Amino acid sequence: MVETVGRRLQKARQAKSLSVDEVAAATKIRPERIVDLEGDDLSHFPSLVYARSFLVKYAKYLGVDIQDDLEHVQVGSTVGLGEYHYLRATPPPKYQPEPRRREPSGLKFPTVLLAILALIILIGVPVIAFLAINLSRRRSFRGSNRDRDPFARC
Repeated sequence: MVETVGRRLQKARQAKSLSVDEVAAATKIRPERIVDLEGDDLSHFPSLVYARSFLVKYAKYLGVDIQDDLEHVQVGSTVGLGEYHYLRATPPPKYQPEPRRREPSGLKFPTVLLAILALIILIGVPVIAFLAINLSRRRSFRGSNRDRDPFARC
């Protein structure tokens, strides 16, 4: 009995302990189409060109040589509008990738602490600068008045 291409692909996948969903995620082929390829059912593909390309991609991923068997798969030259049912909406695949989790980056300050820090910078720094400038002016003013005032205490 001659072993079919689909059966060889299925055996190779099972030998590597891969599930249909794992292969689908790695090859970007829908799980339903992988089951079709393993069952030698190419009727769900819009044309045999698609079927052959998926067979080649799947076999390459598994490391199975199917070059001789591809000759038996005939490629149609035209594709009718009715053959595009593959591109229509189908139920979602069983495989759902896990959502990416964002890792906390660095320290997180509470909002209140950030608001207080902003107030200190926006209000405190100008006030301190104003006081420092005025104190230096007062000191220089007092020093210059002592030199002129004959009644100033020593």
